Amino acid sequence: MRLRALAEAWVAYWAREAPPTPLALVRVALALCALGTLAHMLWSGVLLWVWADVDFGGYRQNVPGHWWWSIVPYDEAGLWGTVVLALVAGVLVLIGLGGRASSLGLLILTMALTSINPESGGGHDRLLTNALWLLVLSPASATLSLDCRLGTGAWADVTPRPAWTRDLFLFQLVLVYVATGAQKMGGGDWTPWGEFMALHYALQLPSWQRWDLSGVLGSVTPLTQLATLGTMLFELGAPLLLLGVWAERHPDGGRVVQWARRVHLRSGFVLAAVMFHVGIDALMNIGPFSWVSLAYLFAAFEHEELVGAWSRLRRRA
Repeated sequence: MRLRALAEAWVAYWAREAPPTPLALVRVALALCALGTLAHMLWSGVLLWVWADVDFGGYRQNVPGHWWWSIVPYDEAGLWGTVVLALVAGVLVLIGLGGRASSLGLLILTMALTSINPESGGGHDRLLTNALWLLVLSPASATLSLDCRLGTGAWADVTPRPAWTRDLFLFQLVLVYVATGAQKMGGGDWTPWGEFMALHYALQLPSWQRWDLSGVLGSVTPLTQLATLGTMLFELGAPLLLLGVWAERHPDGGRVVQWARRVHLRSGFVLAAVMFHVGIDALMNIGPFSWVSLAYLFAAFEHEELVGAWSRLRRRA
C-alpha cells in the first residue's frame, strides 16, 4: 500500500498545473540572452573570426559536427544565413510566436553555431541549449506572447497548464552549481589549505578579467578570500533553493519546511544568486553564463507572486 501511495504522490507531483507566467518570463529572458550573444558578436565584429573557417575569414580550421551543416553548406553564405535564421528564431521566441516550434528552431540553430568552434564557447552554451530544450517541452508561449494575443485576444492567459518543466529548470541550475562547487574542491586555491586565493588569482588572468585590477588586488586580499569562500558555500548549498521552493508550495509541512519559510530561504537564495552573478559579470568576462543562469530563476516563483511584484513596482513608479 505504501508503494502505491508513493506512486500516486509521484504522479500527482508531475501532474501539477499552474499558470504559465513564470515559464513565459524564462522564455523572454532566454531569448534576450540568445539575441544578446549574437548581437554582441556582430557589434564587436568577431563573428566571422570565431565561427568562419580559415578559408573565409576565421582564425582556425573548423570542422562543424552538427547535422545542420550536412544540409547547409559551411561557407560564408551558409554561415551568415544560419546567423540570420537564429536571429529571426530568437525574435520569435522573444515575442512568443510559433510556440514550441520557434524554441526548437532556436535550439537547433544555436547548437549548429556553437558546434563550429568549441574554443569559442563553454558551459554557458550548454546551459542555454538545455534551457531551450525545456522550452520546447513547456507551455512557455501560452501567455505574455503573440500566440496568446492571436488565440485569446488578450496578452495574458492564466489558465493552469502543466508546470513540471519549472522544476526541471531549477534542478538543472542546482546541478550546475553543485557540480561546479564539487569540482572546485579539487583545486587547492579554493580551499582553506590554499588560503582561499582562487579569485585573487582568477581576477589577474587576462582571458577572464574584465578590468585590470592587478594594482589593487593586493590591498583587498581579505575581500577576495571571503568571496572565494562565499562562492564555494553558495554553489555547494544550491540544493537549499529546492528546499525553499518546496517549502513555499507546501506551507503545512514539518519543522524543516517551517524553518525554510521563516528564514525566507527561497527568496534569500535568489537574492544571493543575483548578487553572485552580477558580481561575476561586473568583474569577469565569462560570456552569458550569468544572465542565462538568472533567467532560470523565474521558475522559482508562482504566478501570483510575480503579478504581485509587478503591481508593487508599478505603484512605486
